[in-house]
Amino acid sequence: MFCKSFFDPHSPFMTRQVPRFLERFSLSCYEEDLCTEYFIESLSTHQTISSALVLSQNTFANNLHVSRFYPELFKLSETKYMSAVAFYLMIHHFSQTHHLNGKSQISLDTTNAVFEQFYSHLKDFHFEICRQMVGHNVALLSGYSHDEIDVGMIGHHDLNADEQAFLYS
Repeated sequence: MFCKSFFDPHSPFMTRQVPRFLERFSLSCYEEDLCTEYFIESLSTHQTISSALVLSQNTFANNLHVSRFYPELFKLSETKYMSAVAFYLMIHHFSQTHHLNGKSQISLDTTNAVFEQFYSHLKDFHFEICRQMVGHNVALLSGYSHDEIDVGMIGHHDLNADEQAFLYS
């Protein structure tokens, strides 16, 4: 099933919110084959806010799969919309570094509640429930319009001596 894309890469919303995000947080990533783990760090405290935000490429289905996206930004004050910004930047970064084409789709599994509270409100994507699953879980798809969004602010994450690569942890 292909979901029609309604993606506007230069939405007024992201034009306003991305600078707000970058004033407080940094994004970095660690790539391993067809998977990328993203990290969100506070610029003021240099503490990692979120890790294990994982995107992967399914080359056979020509899609980008959101394997894990649970940024813990909501635990901080004044972070409304920041998870949406992180998602937006991660999707564009992954698409560019893995050379996805304009016919790629974004897939993920989540709960009905998370779909209703988060993914259904992302106006830069058009997520639809493609399959109901056991429990209150759903499979989502969104079309993706490839565009060259500047993602140069996302740096490489160097693993510390005590950190394991995410595919091996």
